[in-house]
Amino acid sequence: MTLEALKRRMKADADERAEAILAEAKERAAARNQKVLAEAEAKMVGMRSRVAEAERLAASDIARAQGEADRTIEAAKGEVVGSACDAMLDRMLARPEEDQQRLLRALLRSGRELVPGKVTVEVVDPEDMWLLAEDPEIVPGTAAAAAGGDRGFVLISEDGSRRIDLTYSGVLKRNRKETTARLMQLLYPETPSNRNVE
Repeated sequence: MTLEALKRRMKADADERAEAILAEAKERAAARNQKVLAEAEAKMVGMRSRVAEAERLAASDIARAQGEADRTIEAAKGEVVGSACDAMLDRMLARPEEDQQRLLRALLRSGRELVPGKVTVEVVDPEDMWLLAEDPEIVPGTAAAAAGGDRGFVLISEDGSRRIDLTYSGVLKRNRKETTARLMQLLYPETPSNRNVE
């Protein structure tokens, strides 16, 4: 082989070897890049998971705080409505005696419609016993002044199976849901939950 041929052959071998080294270096670089990318992706998945958990916890905290705020607001509204109901009882008790007597007669009449026949009537205020004398089928029961003031009657059927509380406070208590709903609408018209008051 001539020197020129030898040079060409050496150059071709060198080029071939350089290409092989370059290909191997590219392969190693690509493998390293894949490994680095996989590690980076794993870290991103971990970070996304932590971010999602943080968002979930934040949303849970916000929901819990909103629920607590709603409960506090509803409790405050309940106190206002409770005070209004107490004020209604006070207003009923403060009415003139003539109005009281008309109201007591109306309560007794409505009770008698619910419980016809012989009944025993417990009177809250002993001074209201006079009203029982107007109906011969009424058997006067006990009479004891209510603590805190109240008026009205408790009707008990002859066989004891029905007991109807027609005291002012009893009537207000029975109608509390409806009364509360009306008061909530009057006091807090902007609250959509007023339609579902219990």
